[in-house]
Amino acid sequence: MIDSNSIVERAPGLLEANVGAEIVMLSIASNAYYDMDSIGAEIWRLLEEPVRVRDLVASIAGGYDVELDVCEGDVIAFLEDALCEGLIRTVGGPAQS
Repeated sequence: MIDSNSIVERAPGLLEANVGAEIVMLSIASNAYYDMDSIGAEIWRLLEEPVRVRDLVASIAGGYDVELDVCEGDVIAFLEDALCEGLIRTVGGPAQS
């Protein structure tokens, strides 16, 4: 389970391409195709290096007119889906501040 203290990063083995503001990806391991809208693509770009979820949420919320708790719920839902699909992984389990 991912929470605001988790550190996440991209999983290896994905081919990706920018298509306008969106990103399309192909997972070599599962031979599956994924596409991300502009917000998903922004999250994906922020995952270029391992990042703590709360920092990711703060970056996303800062660019949109959204309450922090709503943004956190949406970002964690996105990350949970990405984790289930093997697109991201957690780094060392939940991190402590």
